[in-house]
This record gives sequence, structure tokens and C-alpha cells, in this order.
Amino acid sequence: MLSPILFCIIAASVVVAQPGMYHFTIGYYAASHLIHTFFRVLLFLLLHNCSTFLLNVSLSGPKMIDETTRWSQCKDVNQSIYDFQMETLQGQFTDLSQYRGQVLLIINVATFCAYTQQYTDFNPLIEKNANGGFTILAFPCNQFYLQEPAENHELMNGIMYVRPGNGVERYKPFSSEYLFQESCPQTVEKIGKTNELMYNPIRANDITWNFEKFLIDRQAPQQLSV
Repeated sequence: MLSPILFCIIAASVVVAQPGMYHFTIGYYAASHLIHTFFRVLLFLLLHNCSTFLLNVSLSGPKMIDETTRWSQCKDVNQSIYDFQMETLQGQFTDLSQYRGQVLLIINVATFCAYTQQYTDFNPLIEKNANGGFTILAFPCNQFYLQEPAENHELMNGIMYVRPGNGVERYKPFSSEYLFQESCPQTVEKIGKTNELMYNPIRANDITWNFEKFLIDRQAPQQLSV
């Protein structure tokens, strides 16, 4: 890349070294022309490479994900979910062993996610399976696009009056704070360290966005990511 510039300088020096104003003028303009040409070629190459890159990106498009691959069995571990605790919105720790023998649906939620309307599906799901020992554990998370900025004391109001809002108190768990607050831990910036809570059985690529769901049967640690 430096050789054309060195050539211009040498050429200019040789010509300028000749006696007389005529030779000086010719040398000056020759060097200027060569330098100008060099930068024009350099600019052309840069623009060409950029346009080629953008064209390749536009033609390839975003990477498509096969959603069926997300229905997978989580890896086996020595510990089960019942060996851990979670901290509720009120700052109290709850032993997950109290859910032993129940079917658990674990969801990472976010108030300002596009999937927030799924909240309205949780309560009928709980009521329909109430006699069968079914519980939903919702974990607010601010990791994905900062879609859960609420503090712990703000989170329930955000759900009731903002998203999904619209007087969501008509749904039993939200109006009486039955089950939901008891099953809702504190807001976290990230899903968590792999050796904390029940995250150890979960691979990094098992959670790609908010409202991922993990279905745990009565004989945990068997889990199914849905």
C-alpha cells in the first residue's frame, strides 16, 4: 500500500532536483497527479469491498431458526430443581421442594416484551389444571433487550395496568395476588450463573428470548424445553 506513495515522492524529488522553474512545475504536478490517482483507486477499492459485503448480507438475509429444534430434552444432572431456593418479589426465600410432585411450567417473563399477552393465558391454564397439581413459576428477566426494567415493587403494577393491563385484575391470580407473587422471584439482569438456582441443567442456547418455557414433570429433573 505504501509503494505508490513512495514512488510519487521519489518521482517528485527527481524532477524537482532538476534546475529551472519549468522542471519544478512539472515535478510538482506529476507528483500531485500520482498521489491523487492513488487515493482515487484506494477509495474505489474500499467502496467496492463495502458494496460487495452489503450485497452478500442482503442476499443471505437474517438467519432462520428452525423452531422445532427448540423442543429438546434438557441434559441430565445430579441435582433436581427441588434442591434450590428462589427469592420472591417480597425478598423472601422459597424452597422449591414445596413443588415436589407437581408439574411445573417455568417461564422467563418481561413486562414490555411483545409476548406479554401470554399472561392472560396463564390463569386459565392454572385453573384448568388446578386439581392435577400444576404450577407456573414466572421469572422476570431484564437480560433480553431490557424489556423488564421494573423494580421488584413496581412489577405487579406494570402487569396489571400497563402490559397486558386493561383491568387485568379480572384474572384471578392478578386480582388476589394468588400464586403469582408467591411464584414470582425478583427481577434479575441476567438469567443467572449456571451454578445458581435451577439454571445448571440449562444450556446457554436453551433460552433465546423472553417467555421461553420449561416444562418439568412430577419426577424432576426431567425437563422439556418448549
